[in-house]
Amino acid sequence: MIAASDRAQLLTALVPVLDRCVVERNAAMIHAATVSYRGHGIALPAAGGTGKTSTIAKLMKLPEFGFMGDDWAFIDS
Repeated sequence: MIAASDRAQLLTALVPVLDRCVVERNAAMIHAATVSYRGHGIALPAAGGTGKTSTIAKLMKLPEFGFMGDDWAFIDS
């Protein structure tokens, strides 16, 4: 099992690498919770600790919403 501090260090090292790879493919990586709604993706960008995960957990109780992610989103045109 990897310690939480080691996972945080790994994530800190990987985020810039992932961001560069995504940008090179004409896309962007944003810190956001994402849901689907009637066939469309909706991103809820916000800083950590502001309630993104709690918000989408509440949306998941509604039948028209679907879970996509609660931390990072990759978007393109």
